Amino acid sequence: MKQILNIFKEFNDNNIEYFILRDFETIDNILNSRDIDIYVNPLYRKNVSIIMNKLGWYTPRTNDNKYPHKQFYKMISGKVFKFDLVYGLNYGKRNYSIKENLVDVKKFNRIENIKIAEEKNALITMLLHMLFDKENISEKNLKIFKNIFKNYEKKYNNRKDDFYIISKKIIENNINDTNKNITEYQKMLYKYIKENKFKNIFIKSKILLCKIVKNLYLIFSRRNIAIIGVDGSGKSSIINELNSIFSDNSVIVYMGQKDYETKLLKKLVNKEKCNIIHKIIKRILMIYEQFKRYYKYRFTKKIVFFDRYVDDSFINSRKSEKIFNNLLYKVVFPKPKLKIYMYCNTEISFRRKTDIIDKDAFKNMKKRYDDYYLNNNKVISICTDNTKENDVIELLSEKINEKIPNILL
Repeated sequence: MKQILNIFKEFNDNNIEYFILRDFETIDNILNSRDIDIYVNPLYRKNVSIIMNKLGWYTPRTNDNKYPHKQFYKMISGKVFKFDLVYGLNYGKRNYSIKENLVDVKKFNRIENIKIAEEKNALITMLLHMLFDKENISEKNLKIFKNIFKNYEKKYNNRKDDFYIISKKIIENNINDTNKNITEYQKMLYKYIKENKFKNIFIKSKILLCKIVKNLYLIFSRRNIAIIGVDGSGKSSIINELNSIFSDNSVIVYMGQKDYETKLLKKLVNKEKCNIIHKIIKRILMIYEQFKRYYKYRFTKKIVFFDRYVDDSFINSRKSEKIFNNLLYKVVFPKPKLKIYMYCNTEISFRRKTDIIDKDAFKNMKKRYDDYYLNNNKVISICTDNTKENDVIELLSEKINEKIPNILL
């Protein structure tokens, strides 16, 4: 039947997520049926209506029941055909009202180019339809259900959930005994669905939260360039040059542990002796200052060049404090798009920075930075002992354009 096949062709061509609700074993069964129930992802409701209207199918103005569906009619070869497009699976007439959310519309089987319900979807929808809508199983429905269960058992041979247990009882008992016990089956299945509904909500909430966190991290790190190095490594002059190259498309943010804006923090930093309470307050305020600097430009389209980065806070820590700082800063501050470590011989640093007082402490700190960065293949390491500044600028400009294409457009 060409006019029926055209509907499914249009659905497939427009990537509509659907499947036929009842179990049709052959293409002839589908084409010879005058009443075809199809479950459609609600997101595609508008697209489906456009397709059906384009193909000349008629739909009544009113919905004849409470369920979210739309019926389309057409006269073909003297027969009236009906497509019942269901956008939400609802069951129950008297004692129960179930909005079924256990069906996965992305899972389906095919008969030629027509999507039919996958074995689990077929079993769930038919079982709920018989128990909660019909409330009395007919010979015809039982015959269909036996075929569905046979396919389900073949695919899910180890599944022993309540769907399987109740289905098995219906298959094994005669139809009269099944209809006598239908209330018992309803209670069992209703309880099982309610328990799984909250379980599914919890799982979906966790997945959604993970997606939100992931997307936020992508937003917060998509245009960040961290340039790191101890004093005298040439870091600041390189950052200033890069900022001038990218001009209006970039900004420099200092992330080192000085130049604080918080008045109390300034006092505590300059205070010679601090008790434990002052140290805790100082640490909290330092994190706040870095947090404020980091997130200040998060929603601009500019490249953010970080002069130093939060790594200082855990590289220079000791023992258990280092573990805590490492975890804290990696959670609060997403990884930059590009991390660059600039280093040089300590004697060159001393010549460049004449205000370094404790040279032994500086050498120890430099060693910690080298140990942390030089063996990290995710960090671009550049030795500035003999490298010309223009060569460094050219190399980094290429790397930035690779990571953040079209930034100058």
